[in-house]
Amino acid sequence: MNSEFQKYLDIALLKEISLTSKVVRKKLMPLVFEKLKLSNSNLVYSSNNLFTDHYKYFYSNKFDYSEYKDSLNHSIDTVINDLTTDLNNIKKFAKSLHFCDITRPGVYIFPIINIFNNLTRLELGCNIMIPFSGFIRLGEKFHNLIHIKLSADLLKSPNENFSPEDYIFPINLKYLEIIECIVVTTSRISDPYSFLFNRNSSDTTIDQFTLPKVSIPSLTELVFYGSIELDQGLKAFLEVNPNLESLSIRPNNLKSIKALSNLKSLKIDGSIRFDISDQVPALKSLKYIHITSIVTNDWDDVKRLCLICVNLELLNLKVRFSITNSQQFIDNKLAPVLSNLAYLKTLQLYIVLGDSTHLNLTKLSNIENLDFQNCVDLRSLEKISMSSKLVREKLNPVLFKHLILRSNNLISICSGIHDTIFMEFYKCFYLPESNISLPLKGKDWNIQSDLSKISTDLMNIGKYVKSFNLDGLDRSGYYMFKIINNFHNLKFLELRLCFIPYLEFTRIGESLPNLTSIKLISLYLTKLPKNNSTLDNFIFPQNLSYLELYNCRLINSSLLTDPHKFLFSEDTTQETIVHFNLPNVCVPSLKHLAFFTYYLEDGGLENFLKINPNLESLHIESYNLRAIKSLNSLNSLKIIDNISFDCGNIINALKFLKKLEIEIQGHHDYEYINSLCQLCYNLEYLHITMRSIEKLQQIIDTCVAPTIYNLPLLKTLSLTIHKEECDAIDISKFSLVEKLVIKASSVTLFNLDFASCSKLKK
Repeated sequence: MNSEFQKYLDIALLKEISLTSKVVRKKLMPLVFEKLKLSNSNLVYSSNNLFTDHYKYFYSNKFDYSEYKDSLNHSIDTVINDLTTDLNNIKKFAKSLHFCDITRPGVYIFPIINIFNNLTRLELGCNIMIPFSGFIRLGEKFHNLIHIKLSADLLKSPNENFSPEDYIFPINLKYLEIIECIVVTTSRISDPYSFLFNRNSSDTTIDQFTLPKVSIPSLTELVFYGSIELDQGLKAFLEVNPNLESLSIRPNNLKSIKALSNLKSLKIDGSIRFDISDQVPALKSLKYIHITSIVTNDWDDVKRLCLICVNLELLNLKVRFSITNSQQFIDNKLAPVLSNLAYLKTLQLYIVLGDSTHLNLTKLSNIENLDFQNCVDLRSLEKISMSSKLVREKLNPVLFKHLILRSNNLISICSGIHDTIFMEFYKCFYLPESNISLPLKGKDWNIQSDLSKISTDLMNIGKYVKSFNLDGLDRSGYYMFKIINNFHNLKFLELRLCFIPYLEFTRIGESLPNLTSIKLISLYLTKLPKNNSTLDNFIFPQNLSYLELYNCRLINSSLLTDPHKFLFSEDTTQETIVHFNLPNVCVPSLKHLAFFTYYLEDGGLENFLKINPNLESLHIESYNLRAIKSLNSLNSLKIIDNISFDCGNIINALKFLKKLEIEIQGHHDYEYINSLCQLCYNLEYLHITMRSIEKLQQIIDTCVAPTIYNLPLLKTLSLTIHKEECDAIDISKFSLVEKLVIKASSVTLFNLDFASCSKLKK
């Protein structure tokens, strides 16, 4: 296997083969190369050519035409031949090919797909041009194709005119998808230089793609979305393909399905306009239908459509925009329609509930499977949980186990509260394109009332929530933090990129006594300057075992007395920021600590470790390593950055260590790394991260290998290599380890030889 083939694969596909022999990897090739994607991101050329210079021409303001002259020496045929050579050894394994994102050069590269004789699936994706003549004759070459997707632009010259008789589809084609496809006509296609290096489109015309009136006897599923509301040949196509079983179309094309006699599934993308006088016999055989509705504008049409589908078993309904009166929609619109569908078993709803009342779903009692597909906002989730059937009540502990409140769903949780400052905050800071002005300063914003309403909405799901994440709320997080008091059984709390009240956090052990894990990332713990709280007053939960703090700071803000100023003012002169230090408190239950300061400072770590000597796992930066000397039960240690000091004073803390994670940035680190590892004589797991290392094999031979040789209990070695271009490495000196984990470039992984690792089990 040549290394150049790796550029056609996602590295994730290679991880499974990184621990196998070459013989096994060869046997795995049919699996590894079964699905391929050819795009501008993974087509690598051996030299500059017309294609590479085309991208420079269109995407660079400083295109150097002198460089372009060099590419003239590399004809298009030469480039295609080089790519073909690269792909020759893997082409027979490819069953699925995705061709996309190559823009204009796609016209000339497209013929390369002809080398893949065993394709069953072909996707001609977006942002690419391909020759019209090549598409219409796919059936000549690809007899095994059963699945075709087309979103590409089809290019032809003015003298090319194609009729339905010119189309040759694969004889076994079952699935055909065509989405917003256009036909581009230009005379420049015959001259690659003119076509690739010319922005003038005066000789170019664009037309909508029209389905040909061609019978495809094997076809069972068609997806056809035109760019505009025209038939575009759909009706004629369906007339000669009446045995289609599944169809996805725009609503304006609904009348076109009259000819179908075996339709089982219909998806209509867009609001319905349906006249019952059109009586479509094809609808009576439907088992599944997917409809998008605006309710206020087209519900009568939706109703008429559904009532014709007398054999419907599954209804998927997507309602655009929020519904003002949810219960009225259920009782007066949805339920009457469903009651007339005798065979309906499953209802799937994509719906945003706009009011705060709990839903009564008793009128949907004939539905066996009710699935609310888009339950992404807390208000909708809570209302559904109160009124669904017994089986859904049993699922509540799972459904509400993990909750996340981010900036993008802040508007959802506040949607039922009229005139709230949180909604204004969201609009001003997360929708800057809306040009919304700042809310009035003099207005009486009742924040406590808003929070009370949110708490009321959460009351009935609070008992199920075990994990809560407050993420990216900025200053509004200071007030939203209070809603965690609704989650009395909370065990896992993560706060990220927001302001929170400092004083309330210092008493978190009282408000959330069941917490076992706290994770704080880039937080501003905020308080009034006059409110003093010493580091001895912290109250942590009595069962807290996991604590992580990354770059947190303490902010004293006089703006807190005026919520409007605190949320919207850009004047920070009334605020001071200091480092957040670990409190001087003992947490007997604590087993794991990760601590990183915003600046290279101790941050109270050494004192905290003295008070908590029974920590078993620690994740810190290297300059804080001396602080661990008081620990007596440390089993796991992770150190960020390179180590550069004498480790002798921490020997007692390392004697029980079984897991160590460190970094190497060069030969200068070896002395410190080796000294540290030799103190860990009970080490069983070693992870080494290598960054920006030029001579990787030399580091492995002279640093890593001697280090692990002196660790008699070591069973697992894990290496992470941060280097984009990395040659194959020799791992024969790792012969004593039982488990080897390597994260590296695909080239490195694919050329590993494990034959010399005699004790390797995994």
